[in-house]
Amino acid sequence: MTQDGKDQGFERIDRLYLKNPAKRVSGAWMLTPVAAEVLPERWEDDSIPTEKRIFPSDHGAVVVDLTWSQVD
Repeated sequence: MTQDGKDQGFERIDRLYLKNPAKRVSGAWMLTPVAAEVLPERWEDDSIPTEKRIFPSDHGAVVVDLTWSQVD
């Protein structure tokens, strides 16, 4: 909640784009997403000055785990 009593607006939408080769040629390498999460899991109170926050942003971070795999 903000200092003026309004809910914080963390509903921004982030997109991560991943472009693998258009042709899936045997032996080529591709990245495959295997997990994702948004950080921080819990937002800090607005009363904490930005420079003293653990996560000093009003926008979350998207973390994606990727694996390399070879096309069969």
